[in-house]
Amino acid sequence: MTTTDGSDAEHRPWLVITPVVERAILVALVQRHGGTVTLSTDELSATTDVTWALEGFRSPENPGQVHVRLRRLE
Repeated sequence: MTTTDGSDAEHRPWLVITPVVERAILVALVQRHGGTVTLSTDELSATTDVTWALEGFRSPENPGQVHVRLRRLE
C-alpha cells in the first residue's frame, strides 16, 4: 500500500486505493465474516448507479491499523 503525505486531509497518511488494495479490503472483510457474505442483487444494483470513492488512512494512534471509508460522490 502506498501512502501520500495527506497534507490536504488533516495531515493523515492517506492510502492510494489501487485495484490491488480494493481487492485486499474486500478479501479482508469477507474473511472477517467467516469466509462468506450474502448480498442481494437489489443491494448490488443500488450501488452500481452511484459513483463511490473508497478512501483509507493509517491510524495515527495505531500505525498497524487502517481506517477505510466509503464516500458517495455527487
